Amino acid sequence: MSTSALSETVTVRDLLYGDAPVEPTQALADSLQQSGTVSNLVARFPGVSSLVESQVAKEIDGLLSQSLLDLAVDGWKKFAELMDAARRTGDNPAARETVKLVTHRIEFSHPWTVEVLVNGKSAGTLEAELAVSLDMDLVVLVVQRGRITAIESGRCIVTAALEIAQTEAIKRQGRFNLGGEIPLGHGLMLAGPTATAASADRAVVTDAQSPSANWYPEPLHRYEFRRWDGTRWTDQASTKGRVVSDPIVGEHVPTPCDSTPVTLPR
Repeated sequence: MSTSALSETVTVRDLLYGDAPVEPTQALADSLQQSGTVSNLVARFPGVSSLVESQVAKEIDGLLSQSLLDLAVDGWKKFAELMDAARRTGDNPAARETVKLVTHRIEFSHPWTVEVLVNGKSAGTLEAELAVSLDMDLVVLVVQRGRITAIESGRCIVTAALEIAQTEAIKRQGRFNLGGEIPLGHGLMLAGPTATAASADRAVVTDAQSPSANWYPEPLHRYEFRRWDGTRWTDQASTKGRVVSDPIVGEHVPTPCDSTPVTLPR
C-alpha cells in the first residue's frame, strides 16, 4: 500500500474512487446496475432503470465530498490537551503551542436515505451508509489562535466503506503520511460542537419545493445553494433542484451579506 500526503483537499471520494478507471458517478451507477438495487425498486416503471441509477449515483457522490482531514479534526477534539491548548491560545495571537497525541482511532458513520421519484411518484427509498475509520499515531499538532495551524508529523491509515441497501458497494484503505510541516492556511477550527457518529444527521433527499427567497449560493461550495434563516445558515442545502439536510459543524462560514438570494425551481 503506497503512502500519500493527507491535505485539506483529500476527500472520502478520492480514497474510494481515486484509482477508478471511470468517474465516481459512473462507478456508482455501474455498482447499482450490477446489484439490481434500483431496477428492483423501479420495476413498475419500465425503461427508467439506467436513468434512475445515474441520478441516485449523483446524489450519493455528492455526499462523498467530506474532507478526511475534517473528520480527523472532529476526532481530535476529544483530546483534552488539544482543546486546552485551543482555549489558551484563543485570546492570545502571539501564543503557539505544540500538542502530541497518543495512538488513537477516529470513527465516523453517516447513514442517509435517498427517495426515488419517477414522474413525481415515489418509487421507494434507498438506504445508504458511509463508514470511515482513521488509525493514527505519532501525530504532532501546532495550535495558534484556537486553531490547528499546522501538522508537524504523524501517520494515518484510513479505511472507508460505502454500503447501499445493506450491500457493500465499495471499500478502500489508504496510508497517509503527515510527516513534515503541512501549512493549513488560516487553520482548522477547534472551537464549536464536535461531529460524532451519534450526532450525524440523516440526509434525506426530497422533492424540491418552492422555498422562500432566502436561499443563497452555498458558502462552503459543497452544494449550489444553502438556506439562510435571517440569523444563521440552516441544515438545508440544494443542488440541481434537490434539497438535502446537511449540517454545518465546527466551521466558520461567512454570512450571505454580499450574495444575491435565489429562488429554487420547482
